[in-house]
Amino acid sequence: MLPFDNYSGDASQDYFVNGMTEALIADLARVSGLRVISRTSSMHYQGQKKALPEIAGELGVDLLVEGSVARDGNRIRITAQLIDGASDEHIWARSYEEKVEDVFTLQSRIATAIAAEVRGAVSSSAASGTRRAVDPAVYDLYLRGRNAWNTRTPEGFELARTYFLQAIEKDPSFALAHAGLADTYQVAGLLSGTAEGPARARASAERALALDDSLGEAHASLAGTLHRPIADIPRAEAEFKRAIELNPGMGRRTSGTPSCSPRRAGTAKRWSMPSAPSRSIRWRA
Repeated sequence: MLPFDNYSGDASQDYFVNGMTEALIADLARVSGLRVISRTSSMHYQGQKKALPEIAGELGVDLLVEGSVARDGNRIRITAQLIDGASDEHIWARSYEEKVEDVFTLQSRIATAIAAEVRGAVSSSAASGTRRAVDPAVYDLYLRGRNAWNTRTPEGFELARTYFLQAIEKDPSFALAHAGLADTYQVAGLLSGTAEGPARARASAERALALDDSLGEAHASLAGTLHRPIADIPRAEAEFKRAIELNPGMGRRTSGTPSCSPRRAGTAKRWSMPSAPSRSIRWRA
């Protein structure tokens, strides 16, 4: 899946469009039998004007998904196209429109439709639209937080923390925001060498799991806190395996959600940490 284009006419909505791309990648990765390229590889092509067959060749894929997102107030319209990577021929195209509070349902509908075109049948694990509706303002803050986190800078982590805390203040039961806060505390704390960050990270990850045990992001967040600094490798491995079961795309992801990830899916013997400046970060209560 290639990064979706922002058709909102407002560059400040790029974070929202990128968030939709990431969410759809995660939903498609849940479909058994599909090999979905990671967000990191996908975002590399953002803004590039390469021919689609060239991109397909570089990624080693048969099919590409591209599209656009247009947001107008409380409405969101997503257009998606499935394209043959070798011939550049359009196989399928469709547009969807929903209220922003129904965004999880919309993401699931699009992933299901794409998977049906690719395979003709869809695994029930693709139906992630059973999550409750979320306040658009809360989800907006969450996406802003993820966008800031992905900058991997001290300033970005500080901004991400602010957004996640604001989302939690508006909706304390929104598990994704707690998982995002856990990732922020974990990575920033490890980079600055303080014990405060990992301790807060674990508390946030455990809160996310208490709210939604089916959330792969929450299990991945907890796995990171178990690996460092306490080095509980067996339990960390178990949590990462569970994260991958719930969201298979996490086995190939190295950024965006987990604070650390196994180089090989299903093993915690070798870990990679995202790089970032090591300037000390001191959190205020």
